[in-house]
Amino acid sequence: MSVLLRFSWNSFRCTRFASTLAVQQHKPTNLNRIKLIGSVAEVYNENTRILFNLRTFDENSFYDVHKILVPPNVLEILSDEVIQTNNKLLIVGKLNAKQYARNDGKSYTAHRIVAQQLHIIDTGALDVNDDYSELGTTNKNYQFDIKDENRVQLESFIWSPIEHADKYSAFFLAMRYSSKDSTMNIVDKTDLISIFAYNDVLRNILKRQLNRLDRVRVEGILKYKPCIDSQGKKKYKGYIKAERIIKLITFNDIEKKKAANKL
Repeated sequence: MSVLLRFSWNSFRCTRFASTLAVQQHKPTNLNRIKLIGSVAEVYNENTRILFNLRTFDENSFYDVHKILVPPNVLEILSDEVIQTNNKLLIVGKLNAKQYARNDGKSYTAHRIVAQQLHIIDTGALDVNDDYSELGTTNKNYQFDIKDENRVQLESFIWSPIEHADKYSAFFLAMRYSSKDSTMNIVDKTDLISIFAYNDVLRNILKRQLNRLDRVRVEGILKYKPCIDSQGKKKYKGYIKAERIIKLITFNDIEKKKAANKL
């Protein structure tokens, strides 16, 4: 083989490698974000962490109770006054899911919100020494009208076949992430989060545009339904009531489509 030929072949290999490197390295990251505004209910201590329930009301005055986990790295920068019963908080975090067995042999998903940011909300509650006349009110229980919020944003792959029932469509979204195990080794984990669509427009999108393993963005509300676990105890299974579902086309999908069109 001549020097020129060897050079040309090596140049070709380098060129090919450079052209596919971006495709090989482009792995979309998952989005897992939940934002809640609500009031603290019960507070529990769990070793170096704190667990508490946060109650959020919707526009119809129905409420949901969310389990909030505050990890040590967040807890150490908070004052003791933040996580107190009846405090109104803004919480930004991520959604964790775990599967448990029900009494009918099926499974249910329990959710915890891992808090990444916590803020006390100033409700404008009047102090004993406040001058009511300056505020234009004589109501000693006066507070700002701060509405509760319950908002989830997820981006990942549809893991299960899409189920179409009479009144809803549903599927599992796979949220993959890395975490340390008990021996402090990094391990890959996958949480399966239930997505339910009741809106006819969203159901048509699921029927016509989406399939298993498609990448999607889901926006909605974290809701709960009662169920009975394998030991006969009442539990609450969590799910996302979808308000928006968008199919996401990745860079890899575009490259695969181009390659298929050339055949």
